[in-house]
Parts: sequence; C-alpha cells; structure tokens
Amino acid sequence: MTDSTPDNSAEPTKVMPPAPAPAPAQPSPKFTAGKATPPPTPAPEPTGQFMTEAPRRGGGFALFVAVVAVLLAIVASGVAVYAAKKASDATDKLDKTLAAAGLRPEPSAAAQSPAPASSPTSGGQGTVSPAPSASAGDPLDPKAVFGEHYTNKELMPTASGNTAYIDLDTPKIQHDRSGSEVGLNSSYSSNTPSLSFQDGVQVALAPSDSAGAADCLDALRTSLLNINTTIAASRDTKLCILSSVDQAKADGVPVRLTLLYVESLDNDKVTLRLTSWEQH
Repeated sequence: MTDSTPDNSAEPTKVMPPAPAPAPAQPSPKFTAGKATPPPTPAPEPTGQFMTEAPRRGGGFALFVAVVAVLLAIVASGVAVYAAKKASDATDKLDKTLAAAGLRPEPSAAAQSPAPASSPTSGGQGTVSPAPSASAGDPLDPKAVFGEHYTNKELMPTASGNTAYIDLDTPKIQHDRSGSEVGLNSSYSSNTPSLSFQDGVQVALAPSDSAGAADCLDALRTSLLNINTTIAASRDTKLCILSSVDQAKADGVPVRLTLLYVESLDNDKVTLRLTSWEQH
C-alpha cells in the first residue's frame, strides 16, 4: 500500500528578490547625413549672482562737470566782490573814525604831488591848482596864480558915528581894527560914508563890477592908488583890493585879492558885494 502523504522533508521553496527597475531610456542619437548629432548642452544652473553693466561715461557726464565748474567760478567771483566791498567799507569807517578823533591818515604820494599850475584865463577867474601858500612870491608878478576864495558874498555894514571894520578874508564885519583890511567911516560933512584901508593894503579902481582876478591884478599894476587914500562909499563904487603881503606872511595865510562893489547906500548903511581870490 502506497503512502500518499506528502513528504514534508523536501527542500524549502526559495523566494527571489524583486528585479531592479529598468534604466530610463536614453534618446537615440539622431543621424544626419551619416553622422550622429550630440545631445543639446544643458543650461548652467543659476549661482545667485547677477552681472551688472558698468555705467557708460559719455557726453552727459562731461556736461555735468562743465556746469559744476561754471557754478564754482560764479560763487568765487561773488565772494571776491563781497570781500572787496567789506574792505572798502572798513577803510571808509576807519577814515571817519580818524577824522572824528582829529587824526588824519598819511596822504599818498600822488596826493602829495601838487598839480601843475596854470595861468589865469582872460576871464580873470584864475585856476585852483596847488594849495594856497603864504610864500608864493610877488602877487603882482604876471606869472602869479590866483584861485577862487569865495564869490558874491554880501555885507551890510553901518557907519553911525563909529568905524565899522571889514575883514575881507572871512569876510565879516567887526568892531576891532585887528585883522581887517577896510574901514567904513561916517562923515560929518557928507551923508556918504567913506572907505579907508589898513597899512600895506593896495587898492585900485576896478574896470567893472564883474572884473576877474586877472583884471584886478592888471589894474593894481597899472593904476595903483596912493597910500592912505580915502574913497567915498557911493553907490556903484568898484575897487580891487590886495591884502598886505607882510601881514599875510605873519599870519601864515595866502595873499588875497578882493573885488569890492557898493551895490546900494541907505543913509549910513552900505550894501557891499564881495568876490575874492587867493594866491597859490
């Protein structure tokens, strides 16, 4: 009798591991004209850095530099003008301060050099050139130069028993004889007062009431009146009067030439019009 029971002692069944997955299929190379075309090159992976294009230096930059240079030049010019103005203001302020204190700055060499003297014109007014001098030489010399001292000054002295003295340098009326050139005296025998003159004063009749310095100097040279002459102060009297040279030197003032014109006479009051020049 045959035993049909299976034999458990047989060799056990082997379990096979799973097969690996097949590799991905590679694209087949393409053939062109019998040659294989290589596959496309893959793009590089980004690295996180970005490339920037350097700025271009062209005409715009050059224009910017030029504009800046012009602006700087304008600013520099403005600063220079402002500095010059401040310096001028400071100089003026200093001069005023010195003048208020009775001081004067040293004059420049150009200011110390006297301007060339010129001869009096035919009109007779003369020309102001160098400063007046107390030692300018003979005032009646034809080369003497006289400049204007004052013009058309009016005085109204009164001769009523006392002599009214007239200082032609200022001009002014005074009671003291000292420093005067002319005296106005009342007359007991006439209603017209008379004019007398101090020592050293030279007098001549003027050719007109508008005579100039040259006209008066010529009259003094050609028709000088005598010393101690007394002249009636009647209306329209015209005199050329030269101050005393010796007195001018003693006082340290220039010699002065004066045209005296009697405009009117009212009893003892006389109206005089005076124009004066001084020797340079």
